[in-house]
Amino acid sequence: MRTAAAAAPEAVERDPPPRSPRSPDSSRSTRCWTHPCSPPSVDAEAVPPDFGAATWRRDLSAYAHALAAALAAHPHTVPLLLSRPAVTPRNLRTLDAVVGMLHEAGFPLPRTLDVLYSLTGFVVGHAAAQAGRVDDAGIMTALDEDAYPRLVAAARAAGDDRADTRFTFALNALLSGFEAELAT
Repeated sequence: MRTAAAAAPEAVERDPPPRSPRSPDSSRSTRCWTHPCSPPSVDAEAVPPDFGAATWRRDLSAYAHALAAALAAHPHTVPLLLSRPAVTPRNLRTLDAVVGMLHEAGFPLPRTLDVLYSLTGFVVGHAAAQAGRVDDAGIMTALDEDAYPRLVAAARAAGDDRADTRFTFALNALLSGFEAELAT
């Protein structure tokens, strides 16, 4: 009996997603749809550097920038990431490498997941704001100056497009927090 996925020309062989977060089973292969909003290039473009080649902080920063750039290049994938886990063999290998790198740097194994989820959540949130133009500085500068004097003044002083600057600022703050955690 043929299934719809098997008959579809765009169906590809992939490892199935884990049955539950606690018992991944990627040893079997199944067919699933290649969704046009989920290009394999996002996984490929977000592949981090060779972990261990630099400090954990530089490696995490490079990973965050690579993921942000991949999501910016494919903004249509952001809603998918917000609605379902990105459980692909390539992504799981990447996450495993990040966890290994952080653990080797001295983070306790459970804390590596906290770092990973915090960083990934920040990057995906930033990508969502960019894709939806939620943080467009022009919106703030057009507000009623009498009603919101400090907000309008801050937006005007910041300039037109400060998304990259805000991303770098927040990323450095996260990394500094992780560094302080590691020192304790």
